[in-house]
Amino acid sequence: MGALVLGGLVSGCGPSKEDIGADLRAAAEAVEGVDSVEAEVDGGGEFETWFSGVISIDASDRAELLRIYDAALGAVVRRIAEAGYSEHMSLKDLVGRAEAGEVTVFDLEPTLTRSSRHIHARLLFERYGVDG
Repeated sequence: MGALVLGGLVSGCGPSKEDIGADLRAAAEAVEGVDSVEAEVDGGGEFETWFSGVISIDASDRAELLRIYDAALGAVVRRIAEAGYSEHMSLKDLVGRAEAGEVTVFDLEPTLTRSSRHIHARLLFERYGVDG
């Protein structure tokens, strides 16, 4: 299914990048403590797509920021899998931001290789209980 969805994205059939972005933003915004999501889907090639931007979070300390960001990221990753967007979908510089600071996926998964700013969504499936 993922290949079909992305194939439609590339060929002009199926959901547009804007529609996928709106879907993923809605998933993150549904998480309690998320104020807003300013992120979009973009791509760098025929089979490369990423979701990047800022998840604004209402958190007064770093522990709360991490907890809410983790929940929002989980909602995004689960939606990527459920909708079949995962074939070539990465998270690129998707940050959580609050008064308490800024966090990234590397704060949640410090063992991930930091040589890339793109983290393939499938690398987070196990963390969020997604079969894939």
